[in-house]
Amino acid sequence: MTRRSGIEYTMYTALYRRKPGQSPVASNPLLNPTINARVDRDPNANGKTASAREKGDTLDKVSEKPAEDEAKARPTIIRKKTDLKSRRQDGRHAGRPGTSHRHRDHTKHHRKISATDEVIRGNVTVECPSTAKIVRIFTSSTFTDTRHERNALMERAYPALKEVCQQQGYEFQVVDMRWGIRDEATDDHMGTELCLREIDLCKKLSTGPSFVTFLSHKYGYRDFPNKIEAIEFDKLLAAVEEKEALVLLKTWFKRDDNAVPPTYFLQPISSNLPDFRDENEEKQKSAKAAWYDQNLIMQKALVKAANEKLDTKTAHRYVMSVTEAEITRGIVESEDRSSSCLWFHRTIDAIDKQEPSYILSRYKECTGPEDRLQESQDLLVDLRDRRLPSLLSSANHKTYNIEWTENGVDPIRSKRHEAYIQQLCQDFKEEISDKVMKAIEDRKRTDLANPLYAEIVEHTVFCQSKCKAFHGRQETLDLITKYLQGTSKTPFVVHGPSGCGKTSIVAMAATLAVQSFNSKPGVVIRFIGTTPDSSTIGALLSSVTSQIWRIYAEEIEEELPADTKELTKIFHAALNLANSDEPLVLLLDSLDQFDPSGGARQLHWLPKQLPDSVKMILSTLPEPQYESFPRLQEMYSQRENFLKVPKLADKDVEGILTKWLDVGRRNLTDQQRLTVLRAFQKCPLPLFLKLSFDEACRWTSFASPSETTLQTSIRGSINALFSRIEALHGQIFVSRALAYLTLSKTGLTESELEDILSCDDDVLNDVYMYWTPPVRRLPPLLLVRLKADLGQYLVDRGADGVRVFFWYHRQFIEAAADRYCSDPQFNEQMHRTLADYFAGTWANGKAKPYIDKKGNTESADRKPASQPNKFKKGYNLRKLNNLPYQRTEAKQLNLLKEECLMNFAFLLSKLHASGLRPILEDFIAARNMYPHDQELKTVGESLQLSQDALVSYPNELPSQLLGRIKVWDGLENLRAGCEKSPEYFLQPDRSVLTEPGGQLVNCLAGHKKEVYGIDMTNDSSFVVTCAHDKSVKIWDVGSGKLVRSMDDVGDDPEKVALCCDDSVIVVHPDEHILGYDFENGTLLYDIHREDGNSLFCVGGKGNSILGTLNEKSVSLYAADTGTLQETVSCTLLGKNQEFGSSCQCAGSLRYMAITDDDQHWIFILDLETSQFIKRKKIFEKFKDEDGDEKQYTIDGLALSLSGHRLYLSEMYKNNLQVYNTRTLEQECIYPGSEKDSSERFKITRDGKTLYFPNHRHVVLWDLQTGSRSTVLEQEQGITDVVMRELTTAASFSDDRVVRIWDLTREAKSHSDEEENEDDTEFSEINDETDIVETPSDSKKDEKKQKPIEIKKLMTLANPRYVLLKASRSRETYLQIYDLALKTVVRHIKLEFWPSTVIPLDDSKQILVRIKRKLKVIDVSSGTLLRTFEGKLSENSSESILVADQKEVACPTRGRMQIKLYDVVNGKTLAIMDSNNTKRFDDLKAGEKGTVLLAGTDDGPCYVFDVLNRTCLYKISPQQMNSNYFYINDALVTDDDAYFIFQSNTHPQQIPEGGEDYIAQCWDLRNNNLHKELFDYETYHKYEKDGGNEDLGVDVFALLDNRTLVCNHNDALMRVYDLTTGEMKKRIEGHPSAELSVKAGPYMMSNGTYNEDSAIKLIDRTTFETTATFSPDFEIRDLSLTEDGYHVVGYFREFRKPVVWSLAGGSADDPNKKAFKPLSSFPDIYGSDTVRLSLQLLVDTDDAEDPDDLDKDIDEVESDSSDDDESQKKKDLDAISSLSGVSDLDLNSGLSDLELNDDLSDLDLDLDDLGDVLEKSEKKPPA
Repeated sequence: MTRRSGIEYTMYTALYRRKPGQSPVASNPLLNPTINARVDRDPNANGKTASAREKGDTLDKVSEKPAEDEAKARPTIIRKKTDLKSRRQDGRHAGRPGTSHRHRDHTKHHRKISATDEVIRGNVTVECPSTAKIVRIFTSSTFTDTRHERNALMERAYPALKEVCQQQGYEFQVVDMRWGIRDEATDDHMGTELCLREIDLCKKLSTGPSFVTFLSHKYGYRDFPNKIEAIEFDKLLAAVEEKEALVLLKTWFKRDDNAVPPTYFLQPISSNLPDFRDENEEKQKSAKAAWYDQNLIMQKALVKAANEKLDTKTAHRYVMSVTEAEITRGIVESEDRSSSCLWFHRTIDAIDKQEPSYILSRYKECTGPEDRLQESQDLLVDLRDRRLPSLLSSANHKTYNIEWTENGVDPIRSKRHEAYIQQLCQDFKEEISDKVMKAIEDRKRTDLANPLYAEIVEHTVFCQSKCKAFHGRQETLDLITKYLQGTSKTPFVVHGPSGCGKTSIVAMAATLAVQSFNSKPGVVIRFIGTTPDSSTIGALLSSVTSQIWRIYAEEIEEELPADTKELTKIFHAALNLANSDEPLVLLLDSLDQFDPSGGARQLHWLPKQLPDSVKMILSTLPEPQYESFPRLQEMYSQRENFLKVPKLADKDVEGILTKWLDVGRRNLTDQQRLTVLRAFQKCPLPLFLKLSFDEACRWTSFASPSETTLQTSIRGSINALFSRIEALHGQIFVSRALAYLTLSKTGLTESELEDILSCDDDVLNDVYMYWTPPVRRLPPLLLVRLKADLGQYLVDRGADGVRVFFWYHRQFIEAAADRYCSDPQFNEQMHRTLADYFAGTWANGKAKPYIDKKGNTESADRKPASQPNKFKKGYNLRKLNNLPYQRTEAKQLNLLKEECLMNFAFLLSKLHASGLRPILEDFIAARNMYPHDQELKTVGESLQLSQDALVSYPNELPSQLLGRIKVWDGLENLRAGCEKSPEYFLQPDRSVLTEPGGQLVNCLAGHKKEVYGIDMTNDSSFVVTCAHDKSVKIWDVGSGKLVRSMDDVGDDPEKVALCCDDSVIVVHPDEHILGYDFENGTLLYDIHREDGNSLFCVGGKGNSILGTLNEKSVSLYAADTGTLQETVSCTLLGKNQEFGSSCQCAGSLRYMAITDDDQHWIFILDLETSQFIKRKKIFEKFKDEDGDEKQYTIDGLALSLSGHRLYLSEMYKNNLQVYNTRTLEQECIYPGSEKDSSERFKITRDGKTLYFPNHRHVVLWDLQTGSRSTVLEQEQGITDVVMRELTTAASFSDDRVVRIWDLTREAKSHSDEEENEDDTEFSEINDETDIVETPSDSKKDEKKQKPIEIKKLMTLANPRYVLLKASRSRETYLQIYDLALKTVVRHIKLEFWPSTVIPLDDSKQILVRIKRKLKVIDVSSGTLLRTFEGKLSENSSESILVADQKEVACPTRGRMQIKLYDVVNGKTLAIMDSNNTKRFDDLKAGEKGTVLLAGTDDGPCYVFDVLNRTCLYKISPQQMNSNYFYINDALVTDDDAYFIFQSNTHPQQIPEGGEDYIAQCWDLRNNNLHKELFDYETYHKYEKDGGNEDLGVDVFALLDNRTLVCNHNDALMRVYDLTTGEMKKRIEGHPSAELSVKAGPYMMSNGTYNEDSAIKLIDRTTFETTATFSPDFEIRDLSLTEDGYHVVGYFREFRKPVVWSLAGGSADDPNKKAFKPLSSFPDIYGSDTVRLSLQLLVDTDDAEDPDDLDKDIDEVESDSSDDDESQKKKDLDAISSLSGVSDLDLNSGLSDLELNDDLSDLDLDLDDLGDVLEKSEKKPPA
């Protein structure tokens, strides 16, 4: 294999990294922009790093024959193509549902199937446990005797417990049905029933304790049942003898035959005693007394009758108290009392000896009939003293003894009572907390701890609820059964309007699935949008895939990727696990409910054909705006699998009504049933039927016709429901509760709404109208009753990782909004209250003011939940996602800034928790409301510009903001927050990022690979892009939001265009031209191009015609349908001419202009006549000044909008030539600039301006005046740009970012010129060569000094300084730069550029090579200290320090031996011989330098003992298991024990595997191959996944003498133990990287591809990423300073180096404590800039030195090349082969630089080298 020379490496790298817009040979087809880059490190650099620069990367795509020939001429190793992946780092996704699933405990089919397994396999009949993360405790006590206890608990215990639960990610609720309840709440007698219902709910939902009783001396209120079955009631009534009681019972109880079975119901108190709810207190008091008297009479009669007629257990219902009923339900009927039940038992000494009184009656029964009192006492003793102690252990039974006082329990006056209350609160907190924490730990050991299982349960329960009331639709179910049992390989699609019953049909299909197969299928069902993990496509695919793995017992342990495309592949692979023995049914309901981000509704993730044994049922709304249905129609042509939900048949309606009545144990009279059915005919929707049914369920059999009417519409029914609820619970309470719910962003939890209402004093004042509670909060019962009455119209759903409740249907949202939220000012107030809650304004004990009944201003603690940004277990997503929205809607700008958008802690938390996009949406909403707010604009645009960085590295927030914002007025708190960030970040010592306020306003991050095509809508509102990640994306220009993504469009889409007035997107991937609907992303057509030529051109009205190029013709298609209209042959083409892949083409309203494949001729196609009407040869051949024949090509081409004028240019002179399109007569020529690269011509919408990208800016041609100007300066280089008007532009470079520009703004500089305006260090040099002519508006001959540019940076032993190689024009300099002072302290002008520079240890002396001599310079004084004797090789610049830095080793002048110099005196110490037959190329040594390795071309390598001056042995390529190897990338450990190198070979354990670059470790002491460093585990994983990943080594570095870190081509770094060969760690790396390891606790890596150029500082002990920095521009010579704590490098655009220091982080970090600022290191140069001049080249350098021991013979041309070429000729050939430029032109270009002819001494900046090629290529004709 022929080894590339040094300059060939440089050019190879330069060309591969050069941006398309910067290419010096832009027209050369060989320079494909998809080539991967490698960055060479200077072989003399200090760090022990190596890059894989000799790995023979090949072009991804070859479009020209010469490329193939060239590939043959240059032997290469073809390597696997690496698909770069989207990598999210620094913990952004940690703990987020749906992004990671690990599987070890999979179900095995041979064991018994458990209930858990059944749920996972999709059995929807299994009873599921609760998945709610809530602690919900029911507290049971009598009304009066525990008032002090309950109030104290509310103040002292509940907030603390709420905090404990909140930190664990759990909600805490206490259901106290006694507290704060007015007498009016007993009107409907529902209190006891609601209590028991709430106890059941607590038992079902609560994690840990669910029931607490405070039973003491009072048995409690005894009441009879409010409903009694008719048979039982009639028995009782027959036994009642008292006439008064009989009359009362018949008056208060009414028989309802609509109940099943018929039942007598106790009527509301106010129905017979209207004054019970009268506002007049006297009337109300009188009614209450009457009710209590009548109630007592009825109860006495019922108890007596029950004892006579009923069995003991049934009769007990008529005597037991409400408290006993609660204890029975909560404790007696509980299964696990030890963990769920507690009894806090207070005993009052001597209470039984007290005389009856009002005070005593509050603590025990002591008034009333003696027999009733005795009965209560007996029942209490039985419950308290016998039954409860037997059920609860002492651990669950806490006892307290206190004495009686005249006020009963009196903590205010009695210290002992206060101590008791204090102890009770403390015990309550401890007991509940302990049980909660234990339950949480126990839950972690159950299936519920698995997010996957919890997700499956959620959807199973939802499915069960839908199936429970399903009836009818048999024909629909039969169609589904037929599909399940059939052979179709496409999904079954259920579609229909909102409310038609799609979800219920899909739920029933899940039950049908089990019955439809002979074998037992796996069933996976998801109701999209009902849980967090089913709302986004990434989370859903992760969840579904993981369930499929579990169903089929796949033993897979891996983290599922975040990238949708990768997830899709894994999902499709999982579907293939299904088989005939275990088929799979996947049901996805409501595709329209997907979050549209990530292209979810575009359905690219669905397989185009289902595998065998897989069935899929989908449902969606049919409207186009929801995208899914049109996309399904386009994807699947089997129309019999599309089912539009039919209208319910009359028989089905009757059947459904009957089933619902049966389930609800209700009935209707014939007339009532007819009323319901007639109403349905007027509004035949299932939702209306449900509303009507719920209303009819309230009808009694004795209701009058006027009471049994129904509305005629859904809205009317909803409003009637609201009116009834308001009448029951109060208008203010209901209206506020439902307004808060409706105005919430995604719904509210029950405790949230309770807290919010507790802070609404209008609500509390209404609730407290007749009574003031001890704690100013909303009584919990009110919300419980409201939710109970709203029933199923409020549904639980997932939001922000918790369970919230919201409206069941959008019809309810609209109705509630119209009814309760129609006043904008009222809404603002509601939003303020919601915002205050999520901000925690009134939390943590802060009292909220209010005005009491007497008009006095008071304040009270409302006890709402605290709202930190982060809990112990995860982030507070409720606050992070709701607070900005509510503050914006409340129009509270200052608080919005203070709490959210200018609050660093908030931004950082939300960035980690939710990602950047939600934050940008917050800013967009705020800026829409406040468009002129400068602070919002500044921070918002800074975040927009930082998108690519923050999406991957959220901890860069401080460095991105500090690096962009220059004016901090009004942002002082944000700045302080950035500087005190709790996370480490890398802070540069100057602003190096693009600042906001300039023309660049947004950087859109979304593509995973390079962007290659762009277009913009006519109104400049949207941009369409295509990229090599196989996607087409639509972006909103104003907001920067990704509107839609069409994925997997095909390989390498390189052009995208908008057609048909922006309604169609046309894109061409390989061999295809695709048309997509702009509105919904549906694929409209696919034009397959078998010839592979996918070039197309658009024209006609609104770009309605699509032209594709054939060899001799153009095919014209309708751009809206892809229908071929006609094919037009071009008879004007010559015999050897054709339309090929290199053609240029342009379209207009009337014409298309096309060049031939050689780009010399132009052809005009008239679209009206469909004929080619004209051709013309534009450029003739000519001879240049060297006599070589040349011919320009047409590189830039455009037509005016009408098509009457043709504009074209070449890339040499770049003159803009204007032709009449019809005649092809030249009208004029506008002189261009030779610096331009005329291609990618476009014209603005008004037709007045032609523009094109040109390197780092955009060129504008004014087509009316012919004047040329430039806009959009961007240092990174612009590949393409689009703008409809000269106001808004969109561009891309060779990275993955789409940039949006506002051209109405003033452009801002991207360099540090402003910072250096006052510097004199670079401006006082008066060399005439440093003065350049600069045109000016005022004075054309104004002279401006060109700045000095850095060309090379090297660190020195003193971390404070760096050594710079710099130049200006043809002058060269060495500089010492003080990083602490940010100034040059030594500036030495040289007359000759040294090719080698090696700093020596003292930071003052450096070793340089000048031509063939080594010299030592003192840079402090600018003097030449010594010149080494003898001459060096002409063709090698290798020199290396050895022997503890005391000697210099280099090849002898003929490169056949090794020469050793004494560094101190420059004398030759020894010549080491090895009897080699090949010349030495590379030298390597460790820090100690006692062993030296010398490599030859292709091998072998020789090992020398430096101290003994001998060659130890030779290592052949065969010993390294390779045919050849080089040591230029090799490393030697500092103890000279090991030699690490790369070898292109097979992995040792897989000899049949493909070759790859593998790191190997050679034992230098024992002369054998010690270890192969290879990741076999990942290799096998990649092979299993298809083998598309590349494990080849990119670069490696030594962390210490036994630890190696490698960056690999799969973008992972791996850490190896050299002693054992074991891989210790995998770290997120880069596709290609540079590494730096110095002293200190960190190593540094830097991505060298534009799509990943991040700097990472990595802890060398934990291998965790400590900090990162993502630059806007390319950084050069990046390295750690010698202390290992700072990073230094330079930008081409900047005149000074940049230092990054570690900032933020914890003050307790020992690494931070060890940090020393650069200013603390010795100042050895002073603070002044000393300018010196040094003559390095002296006459005696050419003389022979007779004392030199080097007697080797100089190389001659015949020695240096197998083909008798000189090294210079080899270099020129190498560059020529890569660039396409001839040897002579290249040589001419190099000569133009007037540099030394010795190419080994040529040290050019990559961009300089590009300029050389550009200059030679564009040489004008003589």
